[in-house]
Amino acid sequence: METKTIQKKRSLGAPPTDVRDNLKEPEIAPSGNVAPYKVDKRTLRRAGRDHQLNAGVSLEFRNRFNEIAARDLLQNWELITAGTELYERLTKEEKEAIIKEIRRKNPPAYRIAPR
Repeated sequence: METKTIQKKRSLGAPPTDVRDNLKEPEIAPSGNVAPYKVDKRTLRRAGRDHQLNAGVSLEFRNRFNEIAARDLLQNWELITAGTELYERLTKEEKEAIIKEIRRKNPPAYRIAPR
């Protein structure tokens, strides 16, 4: 015994007969009261942090970074900002010592030649 399935044809109905000639009509600009863009809660919360900062790091560093941020209830950008502020307060000798230690532990894949 064969089973046949009957598929219903879906119809959109008859095409409209009253079609305006929209392409020949002028565009109607919005009145001056309309905002140029939609203002939502994200826009109102904006804090000037609009740019991405992506960096390749080791898994150990990422885990350590996330643990510190979670422990101190910080967002990633707050921890990066705090680290940058502290780095800028160091003396030249302290900065060189820290960078030397970092490069000893994690040698860079390439080195940018000084000018």
